[in-house]
Order: sequence, then C-alpha cells, then structure tokens
Amino acid sequence: MNEMTARMVNLAPLAQRWHKQMLHTLLRKPDLIDLTPEEDMLPDVIFDSEDYAEGVRAFLEKRPPVFRGR
Repeated sequence: MNEMTARMVNLAPLAQRWHKQMLHTLLRKPDLIDLTPEEDMLPDVIFDSEDYAEGVRAFLEKRPPVFRGR
C-alpha cells in the first residue's frame, strides 16, 4: 500500500477527488440510472480545470506536471 500511496501523491488532486466521487456514485448506482445533474456532469468537469491544462502542457513539453488543485 505504501508504494501505491507514494505514486498517488504526485497525481492531480482534483482528478483524484473526482475519481473518488465517481467511484462512490458507481457503487451506489451501478446501472448509472437516475444520476443527479452533478453526477452526470462530473466526468467532464476536469477538462475545464487548470490542472488539466497543466497536465497537457507538461506532456507536450516532456516534463513532470506541477498540479495546484485548481
């Protein structure tokens, strides 16, 4: 578990939070029926974040990303 935790520390905090929310939704509503508007939009929210733009820039520039949780 410590190895996984160490790898996750440098990942985008917003993406981790949203993935956790999506997982909780999936566990409660595995058929994905009757999603609230917020639950339905969640997978697309990340694309509007500064962290997403930073991840794309870092990939194109072949450098590690610096995520700020925004």
